[in-house]
Amino acid sequence: MRSTPSASGSQHVARWFWSVVGVCFAVFSLNFRELGLSDTVPATLLAASIVRDFDLSLDEFQPLLDEPAQDPRTTLRRQLDWTLATRIERGHLRSSYPIGAAILAAPVFVIPAALGSLHHLGDYREVGKVAASLIAALSAGFVFLCLLRFVDRRTAALLSILYALGTSVWTIASQALWQHGPALLCLSVATWAALRLVEKDSAKDAALLSAALGMAIVCRPQNVPSSALLGLFALVSRPKRAAYLILPAAVIGALLVAYDVHAFGNASGGYEALYGAPAHAWRHLTARSALSMPLGEGLASVLLSPSRGLFVYSPVLLAGVVGLALASVRLPLARFLLAWVVVTFVFYGKNLIWWGGTSYGPRYMTELSLPLVLGIAMIWDRIRRHRAALVALAAASAFSVAVQFVGAFTWECGWHTEPYWVDFRPDRLWDVHDPEILRCANVLVEKGARAPEFGPFARAPRPRPR
Repeated sequence: MRSTPSASGSQHVARWFWSVVGVCFAVFSLNFRELGLSDTVPATLLAASIVRDFDLSLDEFQPLLDEPAQDPRTTLRRQLDWTLATRIERGHLRSSYPIGAAILAAPVFVIPAALGSLHHLGDYREVGKVAASLIAALSAGFVFLCLLRFVDRRTAALLSILYALGTSVWTIASQALWQHGPALLCLSVATWAALRLVEKDSAKDAALLSAALGMAIVCRPQNVPSSALLGLFALVSRPKRAAYLILPAAVIGALLVAYDVHAFGNASGGYEALYGAPAHAWRHLTARSALSMPLGEGLASVLLSPSRGLFVYSPVLLAGVVGLALASVRLPLARFLLAWVVVTFVFYGKNLIWWGGTSYGPRYMTELSLPLVLGIAMIWDRIRRHRAALVALAAASAFSVAVQFVGAFTWECGWHTEPYWVDFRPDRLWDVHDPEILRCANVLVEKGARAPEFGPFARAPRPRPR
């Protein structure tokens, strides 16, 4: 790995960092739309509640739920009831999803809340989009800092842009307050702190790493394996810092359990009840029985399906798998990152609802953008020495960015509901004649990009009363 930059070099790196963040934020914002669904509404509203009411309930939004939803034919309340994204628990309206995304997004809501500009559902969505884009852009900045340990600044900047624009980081993490963007910010900060810790023993970096890993789990409990593996890498590298590496995450974990017990009466939170929502109850699944997909079929689905496969939407990430496998021979970090990737593949390969509902591309795989782009950097010297490999990587990168561009400017293009709703006909995910990417690309060519739902993060003009 490369050495730590000097003081003057650090200032130069800081300029590169903010340049990467700025470019990513600008691109994420270009469509002027929020690509969220009812699943992202609870985190969006909860962030505002944290700022205005200093609590973790959504009681004050009861009147708002009767406003028209993103789909004007229904209301937000009907959408949320359909998925049980929110529900009444112990006398309070609660988000069924983890609270980490709302906590990290809350600072972005401070100024709009202070100005009294949050009234309608669209207002919250606008600020939620800004928060999601900023969080995802910051994660790209920290990925850049991680990449500097393996490649030069220019290459690190290009690969961090690839991370941001050639993967679901663009079409999912940056477009609404899904759990993935805040989780990626935490995981990228943790990876950066782990690399610093290996270079120089530091209690501060150990504590930062631990806190970031704890927050990654608060954002999305499915990040337990990745957080555990990054934490184990740090423990193996600096065993004398065990207290700093364990205590912050343990405190955050204890606070999360305390909240779940207080809000839901159990230590696992609100996730389990989602299987009983009208959207899923007909499947008769539980958190345990959902993981019964035949592994071979599931792996083929999550990696290669025409309308959800990771290597279909971001083929450049296949180079990351190869990179981690090759680099694991000499780099301890690569072994832990490869284990993270394999565990994620297996977990979602066993999931009967492996496609992740209504979203563009392989949403469940979004967090893998981090270790797989690092995998490319770890073998960059080999790639650039072989012209064929460099050309193949460039072509795969261009295709990956083009696919994400199509999603950012056309989704939802109608594929999910026509001719059948995909959640009820998942066999459509394997239809090679009508894949989501091609349908959306045709819409882009024939009709152009979808019209902005609001201006450059300003409230859209409302009809004046007559």
